[in-house]
Amino acid sequence: QKGKRVYLVLEASDTSDNTHKRISDRCRFYNVRHVRIETTTEMLAVALGKSAALAAVALTDENLCRLAEKHISSQNN
Repeated sequence: QKGKRVYLVLEASDTSDNTHKRISDRCRFYNVRHVRIETTTEMLAVALGKSAALAAVALTDENLCRLAEKHISSQNN
């Protein structure tokens, strides 16, 4: 949705180098945290109920972002 603030971008781990660079560059430009997660583009789509593969998803809900960051940080420890 246009106009919503993005708090976090989650990117699938199997995106191409060009896609990864494009997502990284945009996140850096807009000062948005960007995390590459251990999932495929197909699994990301399935998790969100979509039929086409998704390279990334933007979280616009601050509470959901906090929950995702907490889960990501616990996975990295």
